[in-house]
Amino acid sequence: MKSKKTSSWTRIALASFLAAACPVLTSAGEAGKTPVAVESITWQKPAWLSELSLGIRESYDSNIFLAGAEIPTTPSGAVVGARNVSSWITTVSPKIGVNFVPLLGTQDLLQVLSIGYAPDFVIFANESSETYASHRLTTSIKTQIEPVTLSLDNAFTYIDGSREGVIYPDGASSFTNGTVRERRDQWQDRLKAFAKIDLGPVFVRPVVSLTYYDLATSFKNIPGYTNYVDRYDLNGGADLGYNVIKNLALLLGYRYGHQYQEALPVWLDARQFTVTNDYQRVLFGVEGKVFSWLKLEGYVGPEFKSYTGDRPSEGGDPGRLIPKNPTDVYGEATVTVTPTASDALVVKYKRWNWVSSTGRNAYLETVYDASYRHQLTDALQLELGARAAQADYNPSALRNDWDYTFSAGLRYAVSANLSVDVSYAYDIGRDDQDAGVPAGTWREFYRNVVSTGMQWKF
Repeated sequence: MKSKKTSSWTRIALASFLAAACPVLTSAGEAGKTPVAVESITWQKPAWLSELSLGIRESYDSNIFLAGAEIPTTPSGAVVGARNVSSWITTVSPKIGVNFVPLLGTQDLLQVLSIGYAPDFVIFANESSETYASHRLTTSIKTQIEPVTLSLDNAFTYIDGSREGVIYPDGASSFTNGTVRERRDQWQDRLKAFAKIDLGPVFVRPVVSLTYYDLATSFKNIPGYTNYVDRYDLNGGADLGYNVIKNLALLLGYRYGHQYQEALPVWLDARQFTVTNDYQRVLFGVEGKVFSWLKLEGYVGPEFKSYTGDRPSEGGDPGRLIPKNPTDVYGEATVTVTPTASDALVVKYKRWNWVSSTGRNAYLETVYDASYRHQLTDALQLELGARAAQADYNPSALRNDWDYTFSAGLRYAVSANLSVDVSYAYDIGRDDQDAGVPAGTWREFYRNVVSTGMQWKF
């Protein structure tokens, strides 16, 4: 016996066929007869199904290992990051999101109670070692009970990829390691939560944030092999805000945090260096809209570090240990400009001290990012992007890596449910270390990525 669900889909298919067939029958000599009216049946996405989509993308990457050196031979069974190893890449990206609020009927208590699943199945046609599947599970909770607003967003990612690191005989850029790392077997978690308490023009906002990496690649004692270690950043604190005008607030904040970096195994590094540390930040910030077309969100202030163990010596000199309690500046900002309904410019900046995924070192990471969107017609959209990122390891290591990315793309809405796009990105890796190391092209690279894709939204 067929299920009710099967019978329902059968009726829908039959009705759709008859609806399409009726005009054809009429034109074939049935004009004198009144055609049977068939009700058009279209599927409506239920209110609790916040998203249901499917994306398919085909890309060509001219330098999948972001390498700067030619490797004449490849050891048997090893993955070597040679320059200009190219590949076609196929990505299939289904996505589903469910908001439980319409199902529970709790709109007065909860605004959002949702989960989402968004995997990426990525196939490298010419380099099977880089093929992987990324499984993203998101959770979001938002509720408001005057005068308190609560928000929690969590993104858990499991990457089912190779457990083998890549061999770079001469070394590699920090951005090379970071890109290749994201295809390896691991899991990540990112959490942001806050509780905002409104007290007239003043508000208090306790906050907590977590960034976690658990990397499952194999440790190996091979020259040039990239060993990855686990790491995380956990911090909490509070903001005191004052609404100077409607929708614009000034803030004073404080964060206490802990950064953990796993030590490499003893048989790889007998010194057991890590840069695990505690830190405190004092932040001055602004957030909200200055004008209807200008939105600001930014925080800056001093950061006081306290490393739990001895740091590596400066420049490899055993007599010059790096201070264990340095002071630096933390900053992050986002500026959104929407001068017209057809234009949007978003500029982002971030500067922070982080621990490396390859062990032993901390580094200063700085990112400048700009993206521009212009609606050329109702259906055609232009997208432009530029990004500059720096990973400065001085003084613990004589390294100062930069990565510059320029991108452009067009997106065309074929219908309300289907869009297609084409894009191009150009990547430049640079070694900007002024002194102490010889100029070497092995940490400098070029990369071209051309891609086209389509997305169905149901």
